[in-house]
Amino acid sequence: MSTFQGLEIAKTGLFASQQALNLTGHNISNANTPGYTRQVIDLSAIAPPTTYGMADQWGKAIGGGVNVDGYRQIRDQFLDQQYRRENTTLGEWETKSDTLSAIEGILNEPSDTGITTVLDNFF
Repeated sequence: MSTFQGLEIAKTGLFASQQALNLTGHNISNANTPGYTRQVIDLSAIAPPTTYGMADQWGKAIGGGVNVDGYRQIRDQFLDQQYRRENTTLGEWETKSDTLSAIEGILNEPSDTGITTVLDNFF
């Protein structure tokens, strides 16, 4: 293994570790934020090159380091679906409440000038 290959492997490891530390800081700083869910980093090994002569003295190929594949949120799928369903129901009832409040304002009930009072006076 050449010196530069060893440095490249070390570099990828350091960059991946730095991103993991940044994500840890992000998780800590948002721990008390409502609705925030913890995130984790997905890492994978970089496959060794398949070219001739890129093996160690025992004939084993040496990997290329580590690669950051992305980030994932740690969430419970059942709770997410339940929250969305209940939030939809909440929106439905809020709309009904707003509509009925508007109708109540138009009919002006109960008051001295409402429909019931006017009809009672008429009859």
